[in-house]
Amino acid sequence: MSVYLQLIGHNQRLQARYKFSLLDHDGVAAYELPAETGSFTSVAYPDVDSLPGSRRLVQTAIDEQGPGCGHDDFIGTEELERREHLIRDDSILLRCDVGVAQIEESWLAREEPNNS
Repeated sequence: MSVYLQLIGHNQRLQARYKFSLLDHDGVAAYELPAETGSFTSVAYPDVDSLPGSRRLVQTAIDEQGPGCGHDDFIGTEELERREHLIRDDSILLRCDVGVAQIEESWLAREEPNNS
């Protein structure tokens, strides 16, 4: 199973520390990987919050901009089946904890002006 986090909204650049966890029936994290930090550039959609079909928007964003940051192999099928207490009614509970900081543009990151 793969899990990703992507920024969808207005033109922003953010840095975020994130951690995905699978929860047991009591809502307690029973499987997780260590937290990671990633840089995100938003997929620009006008008025994202007001558009219907948010699931379709997310899939479109993934197709156009890549998957964001996350884990290609968060948990394998065999490992998930061994942890059968995580599966209930053919469903799993996934939590993503996120801490976000906005990245400000710096002079070092910009191209130098052409002084010719």
